[in-house]
Amino acid sequence: ITFENNVQAHIHVSWLWPEDERKTIIIGTQGMITYDEHENKVRLHKKGVKGDLSTWDEGIDELSFDDRDALEEEAKHFLECIRRKTEPVTGGEISGKVVDILFRAGNGLKNTNIVRNKNYFAHESAYVDEGAVIGKGTKIWHFSHVMSGAEIGENCTLGQNVFVARNVKIGNNVKIQNNVSVYEGVTLEDDVFCGPSMVFTNVKTPRSAYPRNTSEDYIPTIVKRGASIGANAIIVCGVTIGEWAFVAAGAVVTKDVPPHALVAGVPAKVVGWVCECGTTLKFFDSFFRCNVCGKEYERKMFNWKYIT
Repeated sequence: ITFENNVQAHIHVSWLWPEDERKTIIIGTQGMITYDEHENKVRLHKKGVKGDLSTWDEGIDELSFDDRDALEEEAKHFLECIRRKTEPVTGGEISGKVVDILFRAGNGLKNTNIVRNKNYFAHESAYVDEGAVIGKGTKIWHFSHVMSGAEIGENCTLGQNVFVARNVKIGNNVKIQNNVSVYEGVTLEDDVFCGPSMVFTNVKTPRSAYPRNTSEDYIPTIVKRGASIGANAIIVCGVTIGEWAFVAAGAVVTKDVPPHALVAGVPAKVVGWVCECGTTLKFFDSFFRCNVCGKEYERKMFNWKYIT
């Protein structure tokens, strides 16, 4: 633990440690003080390291103090605070900080990838399993879970409560909003956007009584570069969503979506075409134009067979 004044502390706590030990060591510039609760002794170790890295040692002094049992004194103090209705030395605020430190330490043990890989950020409440590959600049937020074998590219953002299953491949600059589960069999290429609470599936005939939960059971779904999926949309497995396509909020996609298509409804149908910037395109004689960025597209670029 590093405190604001740059004092650092190391805490070792274990009920399973083979030796019953309660010891505090304070290291300063003029030596070290040790307090052994079992021996009930305080010692000053006059030793240290000089600026040139040479060591000095002037022996050990035993410091005198009242020979009283620490746990007994703590109990007396607690009872006295009850009688006098005063705040104890270690009151509720300090107890809360202790619990917070234990919580952070426990999460740190479960997030070993965060310790080894400083190129991405994961919130302390997120779980990144051993074996997951996370790219530089990626941010993983509250209560998210990335399983072993998942591959996430650079500069991605995973919002709150996002789940990424094993063997999922996610490209660069992908944004996944809150409450989205990316199941095995799903591939998200670069620049894909997944809106809040949208749903991927990976099995077409799920049965609890007849489990279909192996990699061979999952039907692949591919979301091509730049595509956007709106909030609460449902993507039935086995489809491909083309480059820069746009799935409207609440749509249910049951078949392939062509590039640049705007689809909406249940089931989703092509209702227009969109620019790379996400704006609906306007049709002029033989081409489409974006009124926002000015980009133009030839009519033959779009697959009109999907229009119904």
